[in-house]
Amino acid sequence: MDDGDSGSEYESDIHILDSESEGDEELDEGIPMNRGPWFPVLDPWTFSLPEPNFHEQTGPGYQVVTELMRPHFNKEHHVTVDSFFTSPKLVHDLKDKGTFCTGTVIKTRRGMPKSYRTAKLQKGDMTVKYQGQLMAVLWAVRRLVTILTTTGSAR
Repeated sequence: MDDGDSGSEYESDIHILDSESEGDEELDEGIPMNRGPWFPVLDPWTFSLPEPNFHEQTGPGYQVVTELMRPHFNKEHHVTVDSFFTSPKLVHDLKDKGTFCTGTVIKTRRGMPKSYRTAKLQKGDMTVKYQGQLMAVLWAVRRLVTILTTTGSAR
């Protein structure tokens, strides 16, 4: 799907929503002034991703999160991401840029503890490992859930 551009333009589907507004009218997408219960406070913006070969070492999820968070670096914000985006490198790099991060992660992702790949835990048990300020948690709920965070401790 290469259109010949050096970078690809994407329109974000991210909205900051105002759930505090009064009224139970439905959001009419055709009328932007309608302030229903889920009125978008911030409209989506357009951003460019670099050349596709840029993602060879970090992946597209890393680039999306860092581009969206760039204006918020060094403000000690806390971003929460899902397993598509989360990697130890992303979480470390965000922490280095003054941004906290928590997210579920695929336990076989590069940089994750090797012992997590074959771990067998009973329901309710957890294993915690640290790498600097990064905490990796493997927790058996209904299934094994793996979380990376730069906030909190295992206590």
